[in-house]
Amino acid sequence: KNLSEDNFSMKFLGYSDKRISLGSLSGNRFEITARGLRKGELDGIAMKAKDIAVVGVPNYFDSQRFGSVIGNDFIAKKLILKDYEGAVRIFLTRFTASESSKVKSDKKRIAATWGSLSEVKVETPALAAVIAEYARKKSWIDAYNKIDYNLREMYISAYNSFLWNECLKRFLILNLDKK
Repeated sequence: KNLSEDNFSMKFLGYSDKRISLGSLSGNRFEITARGLRKGELDGIAMKAKDIAVVGVPNYFDSQRFGSVIGNDFIAKKLILKDYEGAVRIFLTRFTASESSKVKSDKKRIAATWGSLSEVKVETPALAAVIAEYARKKSWIDAYNKIDYNLREMYISAYNSFLWNECLKRFLILNLDKK
């Protein structure tokens, strides 16, 4: 069934034998609509568009890539530094405003009893599985590997995107004329 709303539309194309998963998207298209422009704001845009054809446009990753990052702590950075406890600690104790009150409550309880992790009781199955694995094996890396695979991939992708943005920013600073 086709679906059309104010901000999006979907067209039924058929069925697949393969399950849709993270990374299945092969591309997307979008239009940018600029409203409320004042006189003169688009002066020279045709010339700038010609420059884009020659030099391109820097491709920064936007904020939606960093939803898994709380503060400036990247789980993947902890992994690179082999701080597996730190990675698990971020997963088990940090939360965003959009998480459910049950998850927030569990994470606060875990943070308050970090030294005796195996004694804490939580309702959230994903958190409980990580804690149980650590209690069983006393291995932070094994506990980390109990986190859902797609989440772990997202943590790596977020840090990768952050590093790309930082490299691009430095490249532009070093190579662009200040004007």
